[in-house]
Amino acid sequence: MKTIAVLIHSFTIEYSLDILNGISKYFENKDVKLIVSQVKIPHSTSGLYEYQCWAASKYLLSQEIDGVIVITGSFSTTITSEALSEALKDYKDIPVISISGELTLPNSYSANIDISTTYSDIISHLKNKHGCKKIGFLSANPTKSNSALSRYEAYKQGLADNGFEYDDNLVLHGDFTKHSAYNTFVTHFTSREQIPFDAILCANDLMAVGCTKALKEFGMELPKDCKIIGFDETTHAIKNSPRLSTVDQGMFEQGFLGAELMWEKLNGKEIPKASLLPVTPIYRQSCGCISLDNTEDVFMNAEGELCTKNETLKNRVVSNGEYFNFLSEIDNIYTLFDLVKAQNTLQQFYFDFPYLMDIAELDAAAVFFTDEPIHLEREDDFVIPEKLNLSIFIDKTQGISDFEPGISFNPSETLQLQKLFGDKPGNFIINPIFSGKNQYGLIIVKLRTTAYAVYNVFLKIISNAITQAYEYTQSLLENKKLLNQNEELSQDNSNLAQLSTTDELTKVLNRRGFMEIGQRSIDMAIDMKAEGLVFFADMDGLKKINDTYGHKMGDRAIKVMASVLTKVLRANDVVGRLSGDEFAAVTVGMNITQEQQVRDKIAKLFQIETQSKKFPFQLSCSIGAVEFTSAHKNLRTLLTTADQRLYMEKRRKHQNQK
Repeated sequence: MKTIAVLIHSFTIEYSLDILNGISKYFENKDVKLIVSQVKIPHSTSGLYEYQCWAASKYLLSQEIDGVIVITGSFSTTITSEALSEALKDYKDIPVISISGELTLPNSYSANIDISTTYSDIISHLKNKHGCKKIGFLSANPTKSNSALSRYEAYKQGLADNGFEYDDNLVLHGDFTKHSAYNTFVTHFTSREQIPFDAILCANDLMAVGCTKALKEFGMELPKDCKIIGFDETTHAIKNSPRLSTVDQGMFEQGFLGAELMWEKLNGKEIPKASLLPVTPIYRQSCGCISLDNTEDVFMNAEGELCTKNETLKNRVVSNGEYFNFLSEIDNIYTLFDLVKAQNTLQQFYFDFPYLMDIAELDAAAVFFTDEPIHLEREDDFVIPEKLNLSIFIDKTQGISDFEPGISFNPSETLQLQKLFGDKPGNFIINPIFSGKNQYGLIIVKLRTTAYAVYNVFLKIISNAITQAYEYTQSLLENKKLLNQNEELSQDNSNLAQLSTTDELTKVLNRRGFMEIGQRSIDMAIDMKAEGLVFFADMDGLKKINDTYGHKMGDRAIKVMASVLTKVLRANDVVGRLSGDEFAAVTVGMNITQEQQVRDKIAKLFQIETQSKKFPFQLSCSIGAVEFTSAHKNLRTLLTTADQRLYMEKRRKHQNQK
């Protein structure tokens, strides 16, 4: 039995899913546990908390993993191959197969495509069949990915092979996305008369779609006024109008080849450092080979033969766009939402978990928690915890349903795959469990099918439900602890209420107290037809303070921050410490025009306190603010918006420091 991990940037990209299908197809009759994970990129700035996904790549460093397949091409729009190689440098003791790109790792091998003559053939086709004389190129060179740069070089070689001189005026640049292609055109040109080419090759199909949109807005008739050629052969090529001529790079075949290379390597065979697959030009309506009146999905191949797509599929699995009817899963998604939206304890959630697994078509699932939540900022590097605790394991195929397994282990050594899931092969997904900046553990599920995109949605819903149940359970345990303390100390109910809503370090409201009293304050303000502001504040550089001067100094800084906020704000404003160095406030009667005044007062008082306390550093904080109104009065939602604005300020500060 071999255990092989697959790292993918995102389950929502057709390109990645087609490659993943090729990998799954090769291993479907092999003695392999295939562990797939959507890892995004380290310190990702896309979305609020997507950076948390990278933790899965660290868990997959477990000694239990025999080899790793990286769908490198799926990362190309967000990170360079060099940066990805650096992020994966710890994968030094096992073989790594890189698909659709190369990684500079000593133990890595690649499965890629050979486009050495592709653009030469396409340019010859445009020149000799369609009479094109000025053939442009829309590159993705700004991404610095190997795929983008190799296509650009192949274009230049193709020009030379066909007697054309390279003209920099015929080359535009984007980043593999539709909107970048569109923006490039409307930025460089203002009318059709300025378009300098009669044909353009695009670095991928998405860019060709953006190019199509821009040229149409300039009033050009396609393909009469300009021929367009894409690259990838995705469903975007078929949905585009006109249907795209493109290059079928055999994404499924690349995945299949990458899996084959990994299997041979793990079984002691010598494999080449780089393996290449040929690509196939496909000529449709956008270059004029197929009539615009033709409504069938037909194309012309390089030999000039008319073909249908079905004739070229051979032994492929059907692509993810056709693999499942997503509409048929909508009811299941709605059902999952309905089942998990109620606030439950973990025990209550686990009672419903077997039913949730049936809806999500999961054969088995294991949920692990760390001893304590791991607080992870975007700029932090995730460090694997020394211990994970198995909270629940259910295996439908073996009839196992254990609510309190009692297994603890070091995830650097094992993920318990063999012990829990046995020696049977299968397809799995591994995801970190997180909420906001807090990471709680890990979920591993065994899939019934290979509809990875749908499972990604299911797991997002289930993981969110687990974190809500965990946090609710912890709050109940904390309340119970406070009640026990109350009984032991014979405190009255009013004292207990004060303890349970007050932060011990700073003496302002804790998260629970702030959420309760803050929401009550907003509701009362709305009833009185008043509005106000919600502030979210985060100290700058607390981690550096703790690392340099110790946690006692960090606690002193946090106490000063609480003091500054309470002094600057009014007596009737609600101030609370949400966690660590995160504070929030509800200020009734203020409006957004007063935000800067509050900021200035806080900054000035920080300077005074820094000097009076003789701190060896300058205290400061980042702030986000949002107005509450009768239409926007949910405190949790308002805090999320304020946190987003706070992060934008943090990001600006970080960029200004470079």
